[in-house]
Amino acid sequence: MRLHILGPGFSTFVRSVRLYCEEKALDYTHGMHVDGKTITLHSPEHKALHPFGKVPVLLHGERNVIETTTICRYLDEAFAHTSLRPADLAQKVKVDQWSAALAMYADDRLIRRYLLLLVSPAQPSRPIDREAVANAE
Repeated sequence: MRLHILGPGFSTFVRSVRLYCEEKALDYTHGMHVDGKTITLHSPEHKALHPFGKVPVLLHGERNVIETTTICRYLDEAFAHTSLRPADLAQKVKVDQWSAALAMYADDRLIRRYLLLLVSPAQPSRPIDREAVANAE
């Protein structure tokens, strides 16, 4: 069964899952397509794979797995020949805490509320809102 990561290349969360696959030496594909069909963000086809229209979505055979941390845990269990998670419970908890903190807070502050004000994947690029950038800084 092949692994496909649904999501645009610029997404930090998609890149996180791709890096996880790279570290585990897994063969995978990625992009906004499924079986040769382009999937538009937030479309009904996208929401059929992720109810909130978010990325990434891991497609593995008949299984769809959503949310970056859950995808990484799934990959660790499904491909157990190498594990990237610590065996010690206290260390697992620390990894889970920081993974959640990065996803919830650091990404929101650094990416959503700052970086995307300066550089946007949206085309055409919108003008930079200097006041919003100053507030974010």
